[in-house]
This record gives sequence, structure tokens and C-alpha cells, in this order.
Amino acid sequence: MVVLKNYLTKTVTLGIMGNTKHAVKDVSLILQIPVSRCSEECEKGSARRPYRIYKCCFECEVCPKDTYINHSADPYSCLQCEKNEWSDAGSTSCTERSVDYIHITEPLSVLLMLSVSFMLFLAAAIAILFARNYSTPVVRSAGGKMCFLMLGCLSGSGFSVFFYFGIPNPIQCVLRSSFFPLFYTVCLSCLTVRSFQIVCIFKMAAKLPKAYDWWVKYNGQWLFIAVASTVQLILCAVSAPRPFNDTVTFKDQIIMNCDTAGFLPISATVLFAGFLSVLCFIFSYMGTDLPKNYNEAKSITFSVLLFFFSWITYFTLYLIHASRNLPIIRAFSMLTSSYGILLSYFVPKSYVILFKPEKNTQAHFQSCIQDYTQKISRM
Repeated sequence: MVVLKNYLTKTVTLGIMGNTKHAVKDVSLILQIPVSRCSEECEKGSARRPYRIYKCCFECEVCPKDTYINHSADPYSCLQCEKNEWSDAGSTSCTERSVDYIHITEPLSVLLMLSVSFMLFLAAAIAILFARNYSTPVVRSAGGKMCFLMLGCLSGSGFSVFFYFGIPNPIQCVLRSSFFPLFYTVCLSCLTVRSFQIVCIFKMAAKLPKAYDWWVKYNGQWLFIAVASTVQLILCAVSAPRPFNDTVTFKDQIIMNCDTAGFLPISATVLFAGFLSVLCFIFSYMGTDLPKNYNEAKSITFSVLLFFFSWITYFTLYLIHASRNLPIIRAFSMLTSSYGILLSYFVPKSYVILFKPEKNTQAHFQSCIQDYTQKISRM
């Protein structure tokens, strides 16, 4: 201190004697002397960290998000918030997260439930109509007993939507994830088999009689449905979800959801259903020249396009947009896929039964088959 005092006295004396320029330069050198890091005080939300290799000197570091610092207790450590808490970077305390899930009273939930209820009602009405007209050509050409299996599976896939509301539990997570792909696969398998059988009867039975006889003898249609359903059941078992608290999507919320074990397992079940849709589409277009009563190309094309559009939309949003409503969007995709088959395949046949009874006769069907046979013989 004595040396510094003498130096300052000398500098001031020089200034008085006229050497002002040198005096100012010397004073600026004094002002540029670095401050000791050992005594540096950190701002709120920052912790003191050792400076380089010097154990007694420190620098300030802002605490990252989801951590906080208590200067009075420990100014050197950023403490981790609890799982049900959050904080911004540079915080001195944590805030409790709000818990959120899909409530049954939300507008989207109400709309979804009304849509499912209408689909279940429509499927039940069609089943009753088909049962009362079971012996008619329209019902028999649509698949007969297989129609009731398809309608039941469509109802089951739609009913799975009800498990998307409320706080998820293990059973609810499994049901919401497995009901749709499993039931929808059975329905698609029936539709694929029906399209294949029509093509077989009109185009392949005469060319491949042994293969056709084997198909009929060993109930090939039910064997195909069983194999497809088993494969989908295995995929559903592999991707079985469990309750999961999402603390990543939103910093201040805990989203109660079902963990679907990643993107690939959930997409595998949908891709397998998509494979069956494409297979069904191929068989239906192989029969585009068949009589109108047996040509399902338009209805199957509509249902397949609706299926792919709805699920491409869901997976796009899943990959690029984080939202608490993703389960609702998935439920809408499921419902749209089920509606596609119900509206394109069953509703037109119900319309013929109710309003076009003249087209629901054996004579009309035989006439269509004769016209097709004559057309083929002329080619």
C-alpha cells in the first residue's frame, strides 16, 4: 500500500508539473489491473466453478434448465429438480409441473366418442339387415358368414378408441394399442380372401383346377385369415405399451400417456395392415372386368386410400410435431380406417338390399354372369 501511495503521489506531481500525458497513461495502467477471481460474486442462478488449475479462484457458470442453486446453502453446486418439477436456466428454485392427460370432456374427445358411437350403431344395423336377408344373392356374394366377422371386427377396432381417455393403466394401454391392429387385420384378411376367391372363381379355377380344389378342400380362406391374425398378434405382443409419464415434450407439464416402445414397433403393426390393404387392392383390380355385382375395385380402392392417408398424416405429425393430442389423432386415424371399409363395402350393399330389390335376385345375378361369359367368349 505504501508503494502504491508513493506511486500515485509521483503521478499527481508529474501532472501538476505539466506532464499530464504521461500521468494519464500511468493512471490507466493502474485501472487495468485485473480483479481477483477469488472474490468475484456470481449473479443469481449461477454457480462458482474452479478457474482453470487454481483451486482458490473461481468463475461463474449459469445453472442449466431443470436445475437450481441455493446460494445460502451451497454456492458451488447446481442441484437437480425432482421429476415432477421444472426450472429454466439460471433458476434459484424449481416449480412443480402440472399433470395432464386426455380428458373425456374435451371437445375432441366428445367428437371422437360420437363418431365411434355412430359407427357401432351403423355396424349393428347393417348386421341386422344382413341377417334378415342372409339368403339373398347380395349378402352371399359379399361373403355370407364372413360379413358378420368383418362387421364384428370393425366394431372391435372402433371400440378400442374408448380406451384413449382418462389416466392410462397397464390394461388400458394394451387394449388401446392391440385392439385396432388385431381386429382391423382380421377384417382386411376377410376382404383380401373374398377378393381373391372372386378372381379364382372367374379366372383361375379353370386354369388351375388342382390349386383351386386344394383351396376349397382345406378351407384356404380361413387358413389365410388365421395366419395373418397370428402374425399381427405377435407384432402386437412385441409392441405392447405400458403407462408412461412424458416429461420431455413440455417443460412445465407431465403428460400421462402410454409408451409404445418406440417408432418401429408401433409402425410394424400398421405396415402389416398396409401390406394386406395393398394385397387386397391388387386382387380387386385383377377383377375390374368382372360383373358389377362382383367388382369391388372402387370400394376397396377408396378404403385403401383412406387408410394410407390417415396413417401417413398421423406418422408425419408424430415425427415433426410434439403435441399432447397425438393419441387423439391416432384414434381418429383408427376410426377413419374402420369407416373406410364400412362405408365403401357394406353401405352400398345395404343400399341395394333396401332400395334396389330388383338387383337382389338370383335372376339378376345370373344375367350379369351370362353377360360376362359371353363377353369373354367373344374376346
